[in-house]
Amino acid sequence: MNQELTQEFLLKESSRLLRLAKKTKLESGGFGWLDKNGFLDESKNLEAWINFRMTYIFALAVISGDVDSRDYLEHGIRAMKEKFHDDENGGWYSVINNSEVIDSHKKAYELAFALLASSSAVFAGAAGAQELLELSIENLNQYYWEESTGLVVDVWNCEFTEAEEYRGINANMHMVEAFMAVFEATKDHIWLDRALRITEFVLKGAVEKYENLIPEHYLPDLTIQKNYNFDSPDHPFRPFGVVVGHLFEWSRLAIHLSECLQENRPAWLLDYAEKIYQNAKVIGWEVDGEKGFIYTTDFQGNPVTHIRMHWVVAEAIAAAWSFYQETGRSSFLEDYRNWWEYAIDFVIDPQQGFWRHELNSINQIDDKVWKGNPDIYHAYQAVIIALIPKCTGFASGILAMK
Repeated sequence: MNQELTQEFLLKESSRLLRLAKKTKLESGGFGWLDKNGFLDESKNLEAWINFRMTYIFALAVISGDVDSRDYLEHGIRAMKEKFHDDENGGWYSVINNSEVIDSHKKAYELAFALLASSSAVFAGAAGAQELLELSIENLNQYYWEESTGLVVDVWNCEFTEAEEYRGINANMHMVEAFMAVFEATKDHIWLDRALRITEFVLKGAVEKYENLIPEHYLPDLTIQKNYNFDSPDHPFRPFGVVVGHLFEWSRLAIHLSECLQENRPAWLLDYAEKIYQNAKVIGWEVDGEKGFIYTTDFQGNPVTHIRMHWVVAEAIAAAWSFYQETGRSSFLEDYRNWWEYAIDFVIDPQQGFWRHELNSINQIDDKVWKGNPDIYHAYQAVIIALIPKCTGFASGILAMK
C-alpha cells in the first residue's frame, strides 16, 4: 500500500471526518447542515436522510471504540423517535424544523437509513435502538415492501393513503444495504431473501438487458422511464440516465451480499458485480480528459453530467477495495490507489477535513447541486473499509476486529 494509505493515514482521516460530524449536533435536537466552510448553516431545515445517516455513522464510531460518539448516537436516536417520527400515522417526516413539519412525505430512501442506523445502533448497545429497529421494520413491512415485485414502494403521503407512481433504484439499493444490516441484527433470513430479490432484478437487468448499465427510474408495473428527469440531469437523488456512482455502489453491495449468503450465493452474483464495476470505470473515469468521475451518462454510456461528486469517488474507492479483498487481484488495488490519489489531490479539504461535495468538470469547487458539506456517510465508509476485514457490513466488520 502507498505510504499515504497506511493504517495511520486512514485512522487520522476517519477521526477528522468524525470531528466534522460532531459539529452538526444541534442542542435543540438532531443534526444540522454544514456550510462550505464546515460551520452549521442555521438557515437550513433538518433533513431526515442527513440525520439518519449521521446516527448510523456515530453507531459505527461507538462500535469502533470512540466513547465520545455514544452521546451523539443517542442524540440521533432521540431525534429519530421524538422529532422525525410521526406518532399518529407512523413513519418519518422528510424535512422538519424546530417548530413544524416542512415535508411530511414518507420516503423509502429515508426509511432505509432508519433501518441501517437502528440495526447498527443495536450492535452499539445504544439506548432505544431496539425499539427504533422494531418501529422501522414494522413500517417497512406494512407499507413499503411489495412481495409481488420484490422491490419497495418509493414515496407515500403523510397518512399512507396515496403512493407516488414511481419506483426508484436508488431507494432499493439502500434497502439492500439496510436489509443486510437488519439480518445481522436479527438473524432472520427473510432480509437476505429480500436483498437478493432486489439485487437480482437490478444486476440481471443491467448485464443481460442493458449492456452493464442500470436504469434508475420505473413505473409501478416496472416499465422503465428512460426519459425521467431529462430536464434535470444533475438532480441530486433522481438524475436522468445512468448514475456512475451507483454502478460502483451496487457492485460493492453485491460482494457484501455474497459474503452474507455464503454457500447460498448464486453463481452469477460476483461475476455480474464485476461486469458492472468494470463498466463504471469505462464510462465514468477520465472520459472527458480530466481527472475524476463524471456523474451520469445516457443509455449508451455517453457522458451527460460532468460534475464530479465526492460520493462517486468514495463509492469507487470502497468498491475497488472490496474487489481486492474478494479476489486479491492487483488491478483492483491499483484502482484503489489511483482513486485515493485523486481524492487526496482534489476532493479532500486539507484544512477543514471534509470531502468537497461537488467539483465542476475541471475539478474546481462548485455548488450547483450541493450547497456546503452536509454528509460524511460515503466518505467515512470509503475511509474505514480498508481498516476492517472482509465482511457482510460495516458494523459487523468492525465487530470482527475485536
